[in-house]
Formats: sequence, structure tokens, C-alpha cells
Amino acid sequence: MKMLLLAITITFGSFVSFAVLACGSPDSTTHVGPLMSINKDAGQFTILDMMLGTPLSFDADAKILLNLEGVKGTIQVDFEGEGDQLKAIEVRY
Repeated sequence: MKMLLLAITITFGSFVSFAVLACGSPDSTTHVGPLMSINKDAGQFTILDMMLGTPLSFDADAKILLNLEGVKGTIQVDFEGEGDQLKAIEVRY
């Protein structure tokens, strides 16, 4: 039981550290969070950013949107742009 608790703690700590490194820098072009929705008609998807605690929407091409179908859980989004004009370049899950 102690080993299981230790493994869970290490895994969670690593994940949180990864999220902070990805989203923490003002110059970062990466955001991490759970996938909330995909809107093919608008060409966008939305995540709940782990660092900001708010939803972020990204414009994406059809290939990225297709690859996100069926994805559950946390994803990492590399993007370009600022403010409301964020375009996903690559998504990892």
C-alpha cells in the first residue's frame, strides 16, 4: 500500500511540474490541460488550462481536430499567436 501511495505521489508531482514548466513562462508557446470540447464547424478546440485555470480556445486545421476525436484527458498544445488568436501547431496527448 505504501508503494502504491508513493508511486501515485511521484506521478502526480511529475505531472504538475510538467504543467508548470509548460504554462508557467510568459514567453511560453505551450499550454497544458484537459480537452473540453471540439468544434469542427468553427475549426477550434478548447482546453481548461492547468496554470491559468480558465478555458483557452485554439484554431486548428482539420488534421489536428480529427486526431483529437476520442482523446480523453490532458493534452499539451504548442501554439502561435496572442490573446484570442491562438493557432495550434502541434498537439500531444
